Amino acid sequence: TQSLEQDLMFLGKLHPHTLVTLLNIAHIYHQVGNFTDAYKRFKEVHASMVIMYGTDSLESASAMFNMGLMKYQLKQNDEALDFYQQALRIQRDFYGNDENQTVASSLNSIGLVLFNKGAHTLAKDCFYESLRIRKKLFGSDHREVAVLWYNLATFHLETGDAELGIRYYEETLRIEREVLGTEHPDVTLTLQHLGLACQQQGKLEKALVYFEEAHTLEKGKNEKNGEAISKLLNLMGNIHLQRGHTGKMM
Repeated sequence: TQSLEQDLMFLGKLHPHTLVTLLNIAHIYHQVGNFTDAYKRFKEVHASMVIMYGTDSLESASAMFNMGLMKYQLKQNDEALDFYQQALRIQRDFYGNDENQTVASSLNSIGLVLFNKGAHTLAKDCFYESLRIRKKLFGSDHREVAVLWYNLATFHLETGDAELGIRYYEETLRIEREVLGTEHPDVTLTLQHLGLACQQQGKLEKALVYFEEAHTLEKGKNEKNGEAISKLLNLMGNIHLQRGHTGKMM
């Protein structure tokens, strides 16, 4: 904030250095979970972007997207949706088509908000369209594609198609292993989600395999996460309880 005060004093609020400082402060607030103050800073950035580049510029759309993200984090879904949709309109007008990463990101974010609002059909359409664009841009084995498989897996599990949800989590896991390696926390998290999904479907042996693999990965890390290991042990114990193996459960 001291740097921002200096920038405002000597450079003015419309100078590029001032905007960079504002953005850095906004991202720091976001990282520490202070979404209200982050939103206020992104709003300041947007106001400056409109003056400097115009209402329908990509710079303005980027700031608007970030404002939508903060509203999403604050669970203010209606406002988040409005910001995301405005950003998407600008992006589509600028590029003239949907074959762009920023469009794909906006569609994914809109899908998440719509899902929260219970508009499941529209949410699914957004997720699949974002997936189509990302696969076209990056190929099938990219981390950005894995994000969409993950969101679609969660969507289908929550809307009653558990088999499809499990299949999509498995595709997420395949890409994450290939791209991120087994040490990455996303791999352990996806294994855990797969275990829970299989457990809900009564596939206890398969669930146990996923939980055990996640547990092995957590134990093998240089910086062990005691809370994560404890949680996985509890999940494994619950499976053994369901299978009637009380000795292993204990």
